[in-house]
Parts: sequence; structure tokens; C-alpha cells
Amino acid sequence: MKMQLFEVRIVREDEPPFTYVVAPSEARAVELIREHHQRIGRDYDSVEICRIDDTLVGDERTGLDDMLDSAPVGFASPPAPGIGWLAHTATVHRLRLYRIEEQNRAEIFIIAPNPDIAASVWASALELIDDDIRLYRIFDETEQHAEDHRGGLDALLEFGPISRIHYSEGGWKLIG
Repeated sequence: MKMQLFEVRIVREDEPPFTYVVAPSEARAVELIREHHQRIGRDYDSVEICRIDDTLVGDERTGLDDMLDSAPVGFASPPAPGIGWLAHTATVHRLRLYRIEEQNRAEIFIIAPNPDIAASVWASALELIDDDIRLYRIFDETEQHAEDHRGGLDALLEFGPISRIHYSEGGWKLIG
């Protein structure tokens, strides 16, 4: 069964998050949101949902058809550079903050469901020269930041998207 892609806005007391859901129907997408909120013990007022897979064009569709043909019901992140749409599913959807440390280079932070996806997002942005070797280590930093350095992080970890991020005075922000 071919899936559909929905853009979802969850209306609740705090800033309403946007996310993307892969599901066979609008009703199943709403059910996934309800199940997710029940499992994490969070209330919401309503869900605004719109099917978008039939409206996306060009680079917005990178990897979309393959994802819709093979992904299970779950959440999705919009096209990451060089990778395309990414489906991420779990009993309780959780994204994590990973720090990638490269030898003699700046640290990079990525939101992803696991270290393998974080490494893929990091690697897709590399510009390698022939025979270039990059040594790196990945650290799970999800719980490592004090309350005064979590600005915007919890909202990004709730639904994503899977992406590179950075911290500035205003909090955590997506790159790109």
C-alpha cells in the first residue's frame, strides 16, 4: 500500500509544533499523533492536517516516492541535503542530539533518531577530495545541556526535522 505524506500542526498550550507524518490515510495520521501524545503523557487541543505529497515539486520530492513506497506509518523529516526525505519511527518517537567531533575541525550538532542517521546527515554535507580521510566521533548530547542552554532544543527533539543545528544566543536553530 502506498503511503501519503501529511504536514501536521499540533495545537496545544505551548508553541504549536509542525511535523510530517507518513500514513495510508488522514485518519491514520491523526491516530498516530494521538498515540504519540498518549505515550509521552502530553495533552493537545487539536490537529490541523494537510496532505502534501501530491503538491511537492522538484527538490522538495527528493527521496519522497521511495519513502512512500516503503516506509511504515510514522514521522518524517523533509529532504536533507544529498539524502532526501527520511522516515523515522519508533514505539515512542524520540529524536536525539548528536555532537560530531572531527579531528582539528569545529564540532557539528545533528538531530537524528540514532547515530547512523546522524553520521549520514553529516557525511552528506562533506566535500571530500580524493584520498581524503576524515576521523570523527559521535556523542549523544541529548541530556548534556543545562536548562539555560536548551532554548528551542526540546521542541526540535520532539518532532524534528532530522537536520544539522547550531546554538546561538536565541537558542538552538536549524542550519539550512
